[in-house]
Amino acid sequence: MADWNDISIIECGEPLIKIDPSIKRLDPHPYVVKGAKYPKGFNPFMLRQTPAEALTKVNEKLRHDHPELQLIVYDAYRSVDIQKQMVAISIQEEFKQAARKLQIEVRDLPENAKINAKEIVDTIWADPSMDSTKPPPHSTGGAIDLTIFNNASGALLEMGVGIDDTSCLAKTYAYQDSSDPEAMQWHQNRMFLKDVMESAGFTVNTNEWWHFDMGTQKQVHELSLRGSNRKIPARYGRYDIVKP
Repeated sequence: MADWNDISIIECGEPLIKIDPSIKRLDPHPYVVKGAKYPKGFNPFMLRQTPAEALTKVNEKLRHDHPELQLIVYDAYRSVDIQKQMVAISIQEEFKQAARKLQIEVRDLPENAKINAKEIVDTIWADPSMDSTKPPPHSTGGAIDLTIFNNASGALLEMGVGIDDTSCLAKTYAYQDSSDPEAMQWHQNRMFLKDVMESAGFTVNTNEWWHFDMGTQKQVHELSLRGSNRKIPARYGRYDIVKP
């Protein structure tokens, strides 16, 4: 069970809506590239209404204050089925990486290496549980993965490691105490992203600089680490899209 799954949920019934099309997003979707099978015509760039509207305001303010910058969305709503697919894909990626380090074939990986690979994946990917009291944050429509795009350079703002990195450097404050000038800039960029998102009511995931929550169990948990009341219920439970 994740650290936040003991937090109660009082579902508010808010709809899932498309993210403002003016907000930049990765296309093709990165998980499609990795092999995830989305339903035909499905749009993963969706959030519950409140965070979707807040995201639009964040992007508008960012572009107003820093015309060369804008948000770029990596992933937003993710069904439990896609979560399950991505956990399996990520485990295989970790198996391949472990095999390369050992200079052996994946089929020859020792059991302890497989266990270690799965533990690494567990640090990034929430359990794809169908238990209504333990929804993966992205399955609620209240979680989003994103970063900042620099229009002047035509590149992402440098954060040290990329989205979905499974190393300890993915932690939001990984470079906080670094004296290396480049790492200090990466920390500054992460704090800039954190500040612009949190100004609109999102909360950063301390284990993933790119992940932000609003209304989820994960947000309540993260805020409790800062001294907030852990007994406050989450507003969003798992959101199931009814197929036509």
